[in-house]
Amino acid sequence: ADGYLAVVQVPTVNNGGLKTSGIDVGAQYSMSLPSSLSLFSGLADLKLRGDVTYRDKYDYQPLPGGVVYPCAGYGGTNQCGEPLPKWKGQASITYMSGPLTATVQYNYIGSWKNDAQLVGDVAANEAIPTVAAVHYFDLVGSYEFMNRYTFGAGVKNIFDKQPQSLPDTMMGSQQNTFSNTYDVLGRRYYVSLRVKY
Repeated sequence: ADGYLAVVQVPTVNNGGLKTSGIDVGAQYSMSLPSSLSLFSGLADLKLRGDVTYRDKYDYQPLPGGVVYPCAGYGGTNQCGEPLPKWKGQASITYMSGPLTATVQYNYIGSWKNDAQLVGDVAANEAIPTVAAVHYFDLVGSYEFMNRYTFGAGVKNIFDKQPQSLPDTMMGSQQNTFSNTYDVLGRRYYVSLRVKY
């Protein structure tokens, strides 16, 4: 070991204050499809769902009476910590026909800026002044049989989207990215079997 401290956990912090506001909007729509689009006897159904979050304000004041940092749309180790993009959203399309259910899911994480800009740094001087938005797609399916078994399978992060590698100056550690925000595992597959008793 070289004595380098990668992360220092501070579970209890006496903050001066935190004010946040935003808007969450969700919608869902279901419709029946004609029998010609059904894979099994009877009708098929299609369900559409979407949720959008807009973070208008996330004002962080480290010390009482101190500077207030408008962290909405920023992230990094200077003041804001985990990225706080102004826009996030998810949507899904689900097809249901008899025992079969299949869903395509979409997740959006908006862009955000290096919070060094909030403490006087110039964007032109930063290696990564802005981190681009990220789009993830997942596929999930299930099939019920014999009235008690459900077989499931899926693919997460279909297009194997990798998070942008970030320098230590933005992370404060050697993790290379914000693993609580981004998918660091890449494309992966899974199967499952549920049994009703």
